[in-house]
Amino acid sequence: MNSRERGETDEVPAGSAQETAFAEYLREHPDFFQRHPSLLTQLIIPHPDTGRAISLLERQVIALREDQHAGQRKLRELIGNARENDRLGRRMEELMLYLLTPQSLADRLDELPRRLRKIFDLEFVALRHADEPGADVIGADLKDVRCSVRLPEDQRRWLFGDDAPALASCAIIPLGLGRMPSRYALLALGSTERARYHPDAGTHYVKQLQRLLSASLGQLHALEKT
Repeated sequence: MNSRERGETDEVPAGSAQETAFAEYLREHPDFFQRHPSLLTQLIIPHPDTGRAISLLERQVIALREDQHAGQRKLRELIGNARENDRLGRRMEELMLYLLTPQSLADRLDELPRRLRKIFDLEFVALRHADEPGADVIGADLKDVRCSVRLPEDQRRWLFGDDAPALASCAIIPLGLGRMPSRYALLALGSTERARYHPDAGTHYVKQLQRLLSASLGQLHALEKT
């Protein structure tokens, strides 16, 4: 049996336990090829794009370049996230300053959609009282933020009126009066982008908005009762 036939017979299946053990052995013994330099001439290393045989050094250069590109993509992603968080932080600060201004509860509820649209650059904002006619379409069990891309037509219509057909995603935010458990109003944010309020997109800032607005409404309600 010649060396080629012997190599084909002894070929190790990719992903096998034997292959994994050998890879682990090479990681633990990085000087392996220094002690067996003749094996380097027998290695077959295909180019990741063309499939042609290349040298080990060339393959290392390609791997380093790929790692560099991956690192650059990750850095750009981190920078993008940091900038977005910074923008949201500034907008939340602007909202809190507005919520600290004296105002009646009725005026706050009337002005809030316009303010939110301006501060957060939102497409659609609607605020409805929880006891308005038709509110039962939302369901009395809604006590937490709900993000959806498949909101039923009757709910979209009740919340957004004529703007309902343009919505691809929305968030419904039940608002209370401070810590009171009862639902006082429903704030709805809508977007033509499906990913904007997708259920998997996370609701951290939307829930933060819920807490701030509920606290503000509760404070105004308490002042009017005194």
